[in-house]
Amino acid sequence: MSDLNIKNALVNGVLSVNLQYPIQYDNSPFDTPNNAPWLRVQILNLDDEVVTLGSSGRNRRQGLLRITVFTPKGSGVNLSYSTVDDIRAVLKSGAELKHNGQVLRINSASNRAGTDEAAWYSRIIDVDFYTFEKR
Repeated sequence: MSDLNIKNALVNGVLSVNLQYPIQYDNSPFDTPNNAPWLRVQILNLDDEVVTLGSSGRNRRQGLLRITVFTPKGSGVNLSYSTVDDIRAVLKSGAELKHNGQVLRINSASNRAGTDEAAWYSRIIDVDFYTFEKR
């Protein structure tokens, strides 16, 4: 198993929401839309904890996926909140995301206010997840 499989499982989970918004990923080219919604997707951390000992043991990997929903400032909050609802309906507690044999389980998907920006209203969804890997 690998960090790449974890990243791909998370990205596939975001894409499965089937939103028609442009998405900004870390270290990827992106042109911010003018006056239209968009998302920022970031994997903030992947912690590694030994669960069982020995060369054939397993580790628990826990991480945080952050999705920021941006809507034009002054357009009201309904579009932002409905987008958050759509994402949280797929990336909900207990859901599983899979890629190339890697299975991630979601603990929670919390929602909070984003930073105040001149052109954008934002909401942040923090998706707490975990997976197990064999050594």
